[in-house]
Amino acid sequence: MDVAIGRVTKSVTASGELFVALFNLSFDELPEIPLICKQRVTSVEMLNEKGERDSLDFEYSGELLTVRAELEPISPIVLFIKTI
Repeated sequence: MDVAIGRVTKSVTASGELFVALFNLSFDELPEIPLICKQRVTSVEMLNEKGERDSLDFEYSGELLTVRAELEPISPIVLFIKTI
């Protein structure tokens, strides 16, 4: 994908992580999630349906963060992004 679907801004948890909630409002599944993030990313976790965090694979290059997670149509995903 050539364009990011969102820009990460400052919504920070008490532990200093970026808190990101995304909703796919299209009819198409996104096979991965591209975001713009100006800070270097060290880890990405997803909140699962049990309220626990799962680590996700990701790639960070320049300011483009590509999270290796599917985003189903009309579905939310909550991410916790650690940066340095």
